[in-house]
Amino acid sequence: MIKNNLAYKKYSFKDYDEKFYKKIDEDLTAKIYILDIQLPKLSGVEIAERIRKYDWKSIIIMLTAFNEYKNDIFAKRVMVLDYIDKRK
Repeated sequence: MIKNNLAYKKYSFKDYDEKFYKKIDEDLTAKIYILDIQLPKLSGVEIAERIRKYDWKSIIIMLTAFNEYKNDIFAKRVMVLDYIDKRK
């Protein structure tokens, strides 16, 4: 790896809840979101749409074990950087 002096913080959430929404609203220079598509309340695609309402600069990467969601991810035009199949 390239040595650098970048400072970063990692946040993990088990669900898309109020704590998560507060992080979306925080004004940080750059964010990378790694979202799971299928969760009990909302899908990762719906969360990506919400993120894009407020933030067009951050990177979004989707995870799923369901290949049929791949087209939905990119069709929603939420500028997802990548799609990762969890089955592999």
